[in-house]
Amino acid sequence: MTLQDRDLERALANLAAEVVLERADVDAAFTDFTERSTRASHRRRGQRLAAAAAAMVLLLGGATTYWAVSDRGTDRRPPPVPAVTPSVISAQDMVGLWTGLGLWTFYADGTGGYSNNADTLETPFHYTLKGNKLGVRDATGCDFSFRLTSYREGKLAGDVLEFCGNTAPPVSLLRLSPASPSGREIPMFSMTGATPVRRVAQVGGVWIMPGTGMLLAIDGSRATYALDDRGNLARSPRDSGTVAVSSDGTVTLTSSQSPSTGCSVAGGPRTVLRDVRVVAAQSVEAKGGVTPTCTRATVQAGWVMVSAR
Repeated sequence: MTLQDRDLERALANLAAEVVLERADVDAAFTDFTERSTRASHRRRGQRLAAAAAAMVLLLGGATTYWAVSDRGTDRRPPPVPAVTPSVISAQDMVGLWTGLGLWTFYADGTGGYSNNADTLETPFHYTLKGNKLGVRDATGCDFSFRLTSYREGKLAGDVLEFCGNTAPPVSLLRLSPASPSGREIPMFSMTGATPVRRVAQVGGVWIMPGTGMLLAIDGSRATYALDDRGNLARSPRDSGTVAVSSDGTVTLTSSQSPSTGCSVAGGPRTVLRDVRVVAAQSVEAKGGVTPTCTRATVQAGWVMVSAR
């Protein structure tokens, strides 16, 4: 130890001997030390919690980024529910026999058929009416689809979406039976150039009685008829039976139905049309008048053709 070191040691010893510490001073110093230590501890704990929170945010952010990347291209939202466009026609108004694409019949049970002759259900089909869309699938596997645009007084219009694998222009259908306001407006055509009827084939086809929804379907090859005004011409007509034509132009419709209530006659119910004349594919008229006997449906002399034959 050098001279300077011994002099410093003696000076410090003398200073320590002169310092006197009271108990109160010691307690105050200890209390101050404890408070400072506690504050420092809390500060360090807060710093650790903040660091942990920051780490959690980073972790969650990373996970979100991961899932966003892994789900890229996959839309996990529920698919939107397409809005249903209200139909322009009710299911009840759809039922009946229509013209415009030949003759189309729609029944309440979702079935029907089409043709352009006396067999109005020649090609059966099933149909659906959902919103403004009319879909038809026939017995041959053909699909038809229409976007309906308007319906008024028996006239139904629509755009063709599918027509058995083909395109087609917009369609306009007219309900014949049950009667519609537009159907009742079908006029009786001129009889100019009419020829006498001598064969059943001359009156074969589907005819409408002007001003009504009454339809008369005559099958020329089978010599049978059906008569109806309720849209049930093919399935359950109001009247049906056989057709006979005599050489003087008399057409007799002999019913296979039971006579109307309170009526009884030999030979059964029948309607006789005399001196019948026809304008081919246009109109027919009984110039000699009509005589009904115990029939279930009253007919008049003039008729307009609504089928091709």
